[in-house]
Amino acid sequence: MIPSQYIYMYHILVGLDTVPDSVEQMSRDIIQLPNAEEEIEITILNVFEEFEFNDTDGKKISSEDLYEEGEMPESVQKLEDILEDEGVSVTTQHTHGDPSEAILETAKEINANAIAINARKRSPVGKVLFGSVAQSILLNAECPVFVTSAHK
Repeated sequence: MIPSQYIYMYHILVGLDTVPDSVEQMSRDIIQLPNAEEEIEITILNVFEEFEFNDTDGKKISSEDLYEEGEMPESVQKLEDILEDEGVSVTTQHTHGDPSEAILETAKEINANAIAINARKRSPVGKVLFGSVAQSILLNAECPVFVTSAHK
């Protein structure tokens, strides 16, 4: 047995949305990492994205009105279950705000060694109009980022 002072945990922050398709590939990619069950600690972060709009009566509706702190999406629970079944240490967090900012801030707070995200294909116009969480994280992260795709 290796003395505990020589065991190094590699902490990965997984930014996960609510798309169920992203869970399968993300879990496979994490499980395939060397010694995942012994040396990797995962924090799954789901960010309820901020928004504001006016309904048909002109009433302002904000994401703050709909956000519930303890309410985890099914995708988070599914990934947590799969990883725990494989022996990987997992914690979950749910927050409200800008996804890329929240992921980058949380990575700093937990001193993550890496960030794992899922990327979707977007048209060039879609990237310009809506931005890209993945692109923002790749350009601004202070630690390595690995990207997986549900379309493998």
